[in-house]
Amino acid sequence: MFGEFLSLYGDRTVGTKPNEEAMGVLHKLKGSSGSIGFSAINQSATEFEAGLKEWPSEQDGVYEARQLEVLTGLARLINGVKPDDSKLYNQTLHGASS
Repeated sequence: MFGEFLSLYGDRTVGTKPNEEAMGVLHKLKGSSGSIGFSAINQSATEFEAGLKEWPSEQDGVYEARQLEVLTGLARLINGVKPDDSKLYNQTLHGASS
């Protein structure tokens, strides 16, 4: 999913807001990561999505550089993710037997 987002994000002209498809994939990544307990990824994706939604009509490159920093952090989290990073890891369901 992240690879799909990066492809869509990279296809745009630098300095322009990502298209709806890219934003939809990012939103799905944000929601999915939160649903399965990867809160650090969810928080980073939430920050990145919020920044993209506030894309200024005119910019001097500083805004996009900041967004790139957030995206780089998100990529690091995703590339380094381990199952036990999830808050759901090792949880048992109520009433489940071993």
